[in-house]
Amino acid sequence: MWAAADALRNNMDAAEYKHVVLGLIFLKYISEFLAEVQGMFARLASAASNLV
Repeated sequence: MWAAADALRNNMDAAEYKHVVLGLIFLKYISEFLAEVQGMFARLASAASNLV
């Protein structure tokens, strides 16, 4: 993972690189949150179909 981060950074200044890293961290957070919400809706749909 460190090698990939070094390759991504290459000759980029740390002040610029932080924006890339913070963006990736944000995307990871959103991805995990949406997966959790999707699971919640799947459970709700399953429970609703059991009521019919």
